[in-house]
Amino acid sequence: MLTRLNPVTLPDSAYHDLSSTINNQIYRLFIGGIRSNNTNSTERPLVIILDGNWLFASVYEYLRTQSLFDPAIVDPIVVGIGYPTDDVNTLLHNRQRDMAPLPGSIDKVDQFLSFICQDVLSFLKTELGLAFNKEILAGHSWGGAFPLYAMGSINPVFDGYLASSPSIYGTVIEKMDDHIQKLSLTKNTKLFTSLGSDEGEQFLDISETFPLLVKALEQYAPNNLNYQSFIFEEENHSSVTHAALAKGLRYLLD
Repeated sequence: MLTRLNPVTLPDSAYHDLSSTINNQIYRLFIGGIRSNNTNSTERPLVIILDGNWLFASVYEYLRTQSLFDPAIVDPIVVGIGYPTDDVNTLLHNRQRDMAPLPGSIDKVDQFLSFICQDVLSFLKTELGLAFNKEILAGHSWGGAFPLYAMGSINPVFDGYLASSPSIYGTVIEKMDDHIQKLSLTKNTKLFTSLGSDEGEQFLDISETFPLLVKALEQYAPNNLNYQSFIFEEENHSSVTHAALAKGLRYLLD
C-alpha cells in the first residue's frame, strides 16, 4: 500500500513566476524570509542566489539558521532566481543563455542582469513591501562568472558578489587584468572568490584561470573593493558549491 506523504515546505517562503519586461522570458523567484522578525526591517540583507531551482533551499535554510546565532546575519531575505521547470536539460540551457558572458551572447546576459536589477528588485520592494540595506549577488560556475561580469557593469548595484568556481575561460572577462582595472565601483564593495582544489578534468579551465583572477585582484583591485580568495582542499566542482556559499556569504554579510 502506498503511504500518503505530506509535502515538505520551507518556513516563511514562497515562489512567484515573474515575466521579464526586458526579454519577456518567465523566471521563477524562490523567496524566503518574507516576514521580518526584526524591529528595524530596513536593516535586512538581501541575498540573490542564481540557479535558484538547485540552490535556493539550502542557502535559505543555512542563512535562516545562522541568523539565530550570528549577529552579523540579521534577518536575511533570500531570493533564488530560477525557471518554471524541473527539466534538467532546460535548466542547463537557460542558465548558460542567461549567465555565461560569452562573446556571442552578451546581449542575453545583459538582459538577464537588467531583469535582476530592475524587475526583481522592483517586485520585492513594490509588490512585497520588502526593504533591505545590503544586496548580495551569488552564484557558482556560470553563476560564478556572472557576478564578476555584473561587478564590471556600467552601474553596479550590489554591495557584495560571490563567485564560486567561476567559468571565465573564453568569456568577455577572460582578460582579468583588463576587467579588474576597468572596474568603476560607486560604493564600498566586497567580493568572495573560490574554487575547489580538485575541480576535475572537465573544469581544468577554472583551475587555470582562477590564479589569474587572484593575481589581477592583488594588482589592480580598486581601493573600495575588499576581497577574499579561497581554495577549498579536497573539494571538486560539485562538492565545493555549498562550502563556498557558506563561507563566502558569512564574509560578505559581516
